[in-house]
Amino acid sequence: MAKKALGRGLEALIPQQPAKPAPAIANELAVSEIIPNRDQPRKHFGQDELEELAASISSVGIIEPLVLRKKGDKFEIIAGERRWRAAQLAGLEKVPVVIKDVADDDVLELALIENLQREDLNPIEEAIAYQDLISRHNYRQEDLAKKLGKSRAAITNAIRLLGLPESVQQYLVDGKISAGHARALLSVRKKTQMETLARRTIEKNLSVRELEAITGKITDTDDEESTRQQQAGRDPELGKLESRLEEALGTKTIIKHGKKGGRIEINYYSADDLERILDIICQD
Repeated sequence: MAKKALGRGLEALIPQQPAKPAPAIANELAVSEIIPNRDQPRKHFGQDELEELAASISSVGIIEPLVLRKKGDKFEIIAGERRWRAAQLAGLEKVPVVIKDVADDDVLELALIENLQREDLNPIEEAIAYQDLISRHNYRQEDLAKKLGKSRAAITNAIRLLGLPESVQQYLVDGKISAGHARALLSVRKKTQMETLARRTIEKNLSVRELEAITGKITDTDDEESTRQQQAGRDPELGKLESRLEEALGTKTIIKHGKKGGRIEINYYSADDLERILDIICQD
């Protein structure tokens, strides 16, 4: 996906070819006058990464200015917190900035877009930012997907990661497992099983496919195991129908078919996820 599709992006904040210096632009600002944005989607800043950037800044300076807005007697960061942190490590007293008048409701959205364009967020930070935007603006996941230039499935799959136990989320943040591993773990209902399988994945260095093969065999109750055994020789068309439902709803779906009828089980992972599914099912 081309990054130009991501909302307004930084092009809306920083003029590409200004004919004249705009009055909203301040060339430099003291580092001490700048404060971080509490709604910054990115929460994890690796020390090694910051030190590398600080070394670069010491050598060539900051090429792209920070984007700020006035906040009381300080200036709050909209985009560029990593550069601001690295500038402090490098001992800079002033940094290049662009000052913009941005409403509170738009700050999180613009900060998220900036981070997405730079691919700076880990999967959990991205999921939390999506969820925050949905909660604050009453967006449907489909609305947010269009606004950010992403597919609805991408938004759905990201938010589903928040259904993982905190320990497993931390493995994902630390890069010990991938988002693919995390999605495979979500097919397991019991959180204790998720945690056990996550540790096993790390210890055995399992690939996503290897983990998927394991989670596909796990059942949560004797009743489910019995049901799977009964369905072992079922009509393969049911599997195809399940796949169609899963693609349409963006979540795991099971069809249990009997002689006189059956039922469909649709998994959801949060109240917002349930509402998303209901929106799809109940749409006019």
